[in-house]
Amino acid sequence: MRAARWTSEDPDGDPLTFKLEYRGLDESAFKLLTRDIEEPFFSWDETAMPDGYYVLRATASDAASNIAERARETSLESETFLVDLTPPSVTIDSKKVRNGTAHFVVHARDGASRVTDAEYSLDGQDWMLTLPADGVFDEQ
Repeated sequence: MRAARWTSEDPDGDPLTFKLEYRGLDESAFKLLTRDIEEPFFSWDETAMPDGYYVLRATASDAASNIAERARETSLESETFLVDLTPPSVTIDSKKVRNGTAHFVVHARDGASRVTDAEYSLDGQDWMLTLPADGVFDEQ
């Protein structure tokens, strides 16, 4: 789930309704997420969105309590956010057994964001933290 919250006020106290839209960074047109909501908060299931970077636009309107000529609206865009639902791919590139000890070279790669930690478990035992070869999780 993803959630957005924003603040707004109408100078003459009219009740506001909101529309929420999103677009991918490589897109020019916004897509409707929801409209006619009365609270400046909305949550949605982001699994319908492909992996990528997005911007939200919240539009506030006082049209419900004004004639068309006096109705006003204003919009605000969010900072960029990442939807990354695809898990990293993991491959075992080599394995060796020496003196009853197994050694593995494992590669984990994520297409959208950096890998921030890695753990392994042997034979259903507790999970153990492991580090990359250079000791720093700083790559995809």
